[in-house]
Amino acid sequence: MSGIPQASIVIRTSNSLTNVGRALRAVRAQQHSSYELVLVDSQSTDGTVALGERHGARIVSLRPEDFTFGHALNLGCKASRGDLVVLLSSDATPASDQWLRELLAPFDDPAVGGTYGRQLPYPGCDPITARDLATAYGTAPRRQDSDPRFAASNGAIRRALWRRHPFRTDLPCSEDFDWARRIQGDGHVIEYVPSAPVYHSHFSSLVGIYRRFYQEAAGLRLSVPGARTSLASFLRDWQARTREDWVHLFRSGAAWHWFGWVPAYRFCRSLGLHRGTWYSTTRG
Repeated sequence: MSGIPQASIVIRTSNSLTNVGRALRAVRAQQHSSYELVLVDSQSTDGTVALGERHGARIVSLRPEDFTFGHALNLGCKASRGDLVVLLSSDATPASDQWLRELLAPFDDPAVGGTYGRQLPYPGCDPITARDLATAYGTAPRRQDSDPRFAASNGAIRRALWRRHPFRTDLPCSEDFDWARRIQGDGHVIEYVPSAPVYHSHFSSLVGIYRRFYQEAAGLRLSVPGARTSLASFLRDWQARTREDWVHLFRSGAAWHWFGWVPAYRFCRSLGLHRGTWYSTTRG
């Protein structure tokens, strides 16, 4: 990794010792060797920084009170030297030693502005999260010229494009979708690369599920203002997804306790998405 690397791998951390250790070991196992590591750390106290330094990472410090997803990504991109910047969540673990090579391969096409890879459930993941990941990502590659799906948890971008289009720092979430939409407006495309998978899943509390999807919808609303969903549409979405999940669980032979979890999970998810569409900068 001497000289200027082809890629800079940016990982955002905050007391992430176990997760980032797993991610760094997987990164070190990659067959593609032209990269550097950049950790954007929010004042960890659990040894995360020391671990990153032992792996040769450049450390960029970020005060927790200054954190937004977009701000952390911008700091990492600014500290990067590679022409390509790989964005990896600290709790995402590359699932193959070809992950980095596959994620970067589409950039041979100058029209490609960003890539993102498949996300797989960790062993032991609940069946509903596993189903959602399979639905959201899938096994077929995609070339997206107007579809702004993109994931800063397992993605890569051209640093030159980032200079023209830095991540927005005012969004509570969905800064990656917003970035993809803007570079597509400049004529670039996003490539989905299912052959560059990571393990990335977590089992959240019901409150955590609500907050996550509320923030995602709020970020999308600020990025692309659109129609607010109605109470009726929220209820229809909750009921339809619950029925679909029950059918899936029955057909897959899942344990019965998951049938009781589904209505609560889908309620919190659908409610978060619904309320997020009503978000404004003066009323959260």
